[in-house]
Amino acid sequence: MLTLALDTSGDLCSVALFDGDQERATYTFRHERRLSERLPGIIEFVLEDGGSALREVEALAVGLGPGSFTGVRIGVTMAKAFAWAMEKPLVGVSSLQAVALPFFGLPRLVIATVTPTRRGEVVAAFYHGSDEDALAAPFDGPRVVAEIEVVSAASARFPGDSILVCGEAAAAVAAATPPGPTNVLARYAYSSAANIARLAAPRLAQGEHDDAAALVPLYVTPTPVG
Repeated sequence: MLTLALDTSGDLCSVALFDGDQERATYTFRHERRLSERLPGIIEFVLEDGGSALREVEALAVGLGPGSFTGVRIGVTMAKAFAWAMEKPLVGVSSLQAVALPFFGLPRLVIATVTPTRRGEVVAAFYHGSDEDALAAPFDGPRVVAEIEVVSAASARFPGDSILVCGEAAAAVAAATPPGPTNVLARYAYSSAANIARLAAPRLAQGEHDDAAALVPLYVTPTPVG
């Protein structure tokens, strides 16, 4: 199934084109506060690079966040517009789960995926690496957590396991975490459209999709008023 995937939840945004589990083309770029102007042209470039046209796309996938209001809103709105206009299925995926995807299947590892929000806080979701099902829900979150409390929250259910803190806020969490005996690794990572497509593929293969009209983003800050 030819799937066009978008993720605009973070500072690094991306567009990918997948044919089944085969990546045809992908492009990663910085938000630069001109996302609404740039995104249509980047989508066109990725389609051309992948040897396809928009009319050939059979499904869409989009990262729902959590992320900044403007970035997530633009990406999700554009994916919903394409799905509605083309009458194609759309699957929304947690951007935090897309960050965790490469580490599923690793035993004795707690994965804490973190994205920045207010000062001193992150939005975090916690997964366990031994779970072979990448579509499994997090065992905790997503929720707002103080940077200083992320590691303790990760180790609470699986004491003794190693902890991987990954995401755009990984360095901030590492800096805020007091020294201790726990084996902790911090790694910067971002949610990619390619991983969004990979996570959406099983649902699409089973004929499942979301209601495009009802699909809403996950924001890290409240929706602006006015």
